[in-house]
Amino acid sequence: MVGITDEAPGAFAEKHYAPAELGELWNVSTDTVRRMFYDQPGVKFFGEVKPGTRRHLTMRIPASVAEAVYKSLSGRKR
Repeated sequence: MVGITDEAPGAFAEKHYAPAELGELWNVSTDTVRRMFYDQPGVKFFGEVKPGTRRHLTMRIPASVAEAVYKSLSGRKR
């Protein structure tokens, strides 16, 4: 049987950031990070959405997605 540590690192083993972590690194609010990454491919959501109640979702952003968005934003001309 192959264990987690026996496999080559893949997307599953990649570092995933919470919005608060990236917000602190980039000096922006958690809400800003959530808006920036909400529709990005590869971002993971965990939790439930029940009709008529507040949604409880946990967002995790893979390091590769964060890097791609950062490069995209850094390359913009004003």
